[in-house]
Amino acid sequence: MKKLIALIAVIALAAPVFAQETVTISLADEGSGVVAVSYDASGASTLMSGLAFDVQVDGGAIITAISDYKTGESTAASKGYGIFLGSIDLTDPQNPVWGDPIAPAAAPSALGGLGTAGITVEMGALYDQAVPADAPATSGLLFKLTVDCQGAETVNVTVTPEATRGGHAGGAVLEPATEGGDPIAADIVSAGLELVCSSDCFSGTAAQEAAWAAWGKPANWCGDCWLQGDVNGDGVLTFSGDVITAFDDVKNGDTSGRSDWNMDGVLTFSGDVIGVFDQVKSGATCP
Repeated sequence: MKKLIALIAVIALAAPVFAQETVTISLADEGSGVVAVSYDASGASTLMSGLAFDVQVDGGAIITAISDYKTGESTAASKGYGIFLGSIDLTDPQNPVWGDPIAPAAAPSALGGLGTAGITVEMGALYDQAVPADAPATSGLLFKLTVDCQGAETVNVTVTPEATRGGHAGGAVLEPATEGGDPIAADIVSAGLELVCSSDCFSGTAAQEAAWAAWGKPANWCGDCWLQGDVNGDGVLTFSGDVITAFDDVKNGDTSGRSDWNMDGVLTFSGDVIGVFDQVKSGATCP
């Protein structure tokens, strides 16, 4: 017999059994604005059957995508929480459309969804009780989110239990302790995450990035042409445009750092002017 103990079953309950149970939602910064969202219910007394929570970002950032989530029934080969009550379509039971974990923005209490600063997720498990190996694991990845930081260097990502859709203030539900018993309410806890989403356009060694920062992050260091010697930022390498610019900057004691081509933190004739000259002489071109 297949068993679906998901959020819809909890919402229908007048008073689930409360206990000192917790489920931890952890967030990991995977770089490039990607956040891995995982769960750990290994300390709970019974298997987690469903959960609902809000994920929000601050500082003007928006959540642009969700990925890496399981869909459909939990099996030994593909364990997880793949039943999404907000978007599942069972019009054709033989070919179900599983949808995704995000509750539609039009649903009661749901946040705005992708393209906004917050989403509401709801996830449940369907598996064959006669095959214990099919049950979801007690911990693992739920999904990944992509965050557009909108120019911010860091963004706070927070997780809050969704009481209305989760059936109670804690946001998670465990299977009954005994056959025929009531589901057990559990509290979702999360430390959140300070997502590092650097808006810096120049990437190099630690020393090079420190030199760029010390110069006030000159814009012409950004882009593919800088490394080829394009110190005046016009997209081509020329004697009059780049070598002369570097020479003038060294001669005049330029403080913008635009001609510190060897990225050593100082402007010198031998290090920068000659370096750019050699690039132009060698016929180097922008990618």
